[in-house]
Amino acid sequence: MLRMKTLIGICVIGGLILAGCAGQTVPSPEAQPTQAPQESETVGSLPTTGSDLPSDLPLVCKPVRISFDEGGTNLTLKGGVAGDTTCRYIFWGEKDQLISVDLQSTNDVFLSIFDSVGRVLQSFEEEGSSYRGYLPADGDWYLDVKAVPSDANYSLYLEFPERLNFPEGIYEKSAIATVPAAGVHNFIIWAEGGQKLSVDVKPAKNFILEVYEVNGGDVLLSTQSGSSSFEVVLPELGDYMVNVINQTNEPQDFSLSVEVR
Repeated sequence: MLRMKTLIGICVIGGLILAGCAGQTVPSPEAQPTQAPQESETVGSLPTTGSDLPSDLPLVCKPVRISFDEGGTNLTLKGGVAGDTTCRYIFWGEKDQLISVDLQSTNDVFLSIFDSVGRVLQSFEEEGSSYRGYLPADGDWYLDVKAVPSDANYSLYLEFPERLNFPEGIYEKSAIATVPAAGVHNFIIWAEGGQKLSVDVKPAKNFILEVYEVNGGDVLLSTQSGSSSFEVVLPELGDYMVNVINQTNEPQDFSLSVEVR
């Protein structure tokens, strides 16, 4: 279920041009994730004199709206930010959508995530470079990247998994999607402890699976197993991630069968 030394550029993601830049667990209703490219894109910057939202540091870029390609569940952006300045990204999300954000840099960079009415998921004061949690409301959310004290180049990963819901009396479900070369499609499933989860992806020759608990992160099936099918009795109530990983160097279609009973 994805903001200096002056850089000038545009971001092209999944055929969309993003102009400018520089920079609780609740079962969710069924929702398509915000759309997402999976290949890394470079973010440039344009000087700006201000923003429509307050920030404790000057923005040195025009805010960039993140949009995911149809069917995509994650993306990686690359950019640069001057020391003691902020780059801003904007994304739209639904209430209870699980999001994961990870910021990587060789220098100190921190994340702040909030909305226009003052709900703060993470502040700069926490000095965090990653976040995982459920959105408390529908709407636009703002993701700021700050470098302290030196200029920094960074890689920003965002993940919005696709939720598979099982209405009462329904125990089996299937999903189809296309995964980019060497890419990943992320699913999330809510289930009770003691239920049996069975997953199978086709074609088996092109894909492997990864399964782990959202709450606590315990891995039930690792990528090292190289498995395209898996069955397990779940240890506790909660959300579970099922990642479908493309093992080839070309985009591939897949079909995932899931059973929870």
